[in-house]
Amino acid sequence: MAGRISSLRLTAAVGLPVSAVGLVIGARWLHAYGAGGVIAGVLGVVMVLAAMAIWVFSPSLSESGVVFFVSAVTLAIALGGAYTGVDKWVLHSRGVRAQCAVLDVDKRVERHTTTDAQGFSSTTTTTSYDHRLDCAGGRPRAMTTSRRLADKGDRLTVAYDPDGRVGPAPGGDISDGGTARWVCGLGLAVTIVLRVGDVLVHRRRGDGWYRTSGSNLTGRV
Repeated sequence: MAGRISSLRLTAAVGLPVSAVGLVIGARWLHAYGAGGVIAGVLGVVMVLAAMAIWVFSPSLSESGVVFFVSAVTLAIALGGAYTGVDKWVLHSRGVRAQCAVLDVDKRVERHTTTDAQGFSSTTTTTSYDHRLDCAGGRPRAMTTSRRLADKGDRLTVAYDPDGRVGPAPGGDISDGGTARWVCGLGLAVTIVLRVGDVLVHRRRGDGWYRTSGSNLTGRV
């Protein structure tokens, strides 16, 4: 029984983080290059939600509280790198640059609370800056960033997707997404190492550990 449980945990330790990252990459790629339409849009949303569910629930497979926390953070970093990497590649490959005047800048502060499968809640605060723009050619009309890039009356070079599938970004920040891919790969690798190490350490404790602490593992993956 213990061997079966640990084997399933090893599979989950590798498969779930890889699946989460793959779902995010697939969803963003489908959004950027897919045929479009309602079906493609719904499929993309489902893929992102599935990746988020994996991120929320897969830490429950960790027995160590430290591994639970750190691996959740590193997986979140990997998912962010995957998301950003695809968007950066899209703007790099087909983006158009425009000179824009800044009409106004609005600051937004949002708080999000999430609760994982073990009942732990965490609250994150994000600050966004909505830049309203007047660009040559009429596009884009707005750009949202994590930092204030300019003040009212300033001018910016903005890169945007002519197909309108990826949000605009500062022209100076456009790249092929190489850094984001490295962040994604490193975050994923650390997540897998932590999860696999957690399983192997607890498996070395033998059947006795599973009998004494595994009563609540019945039915768990």
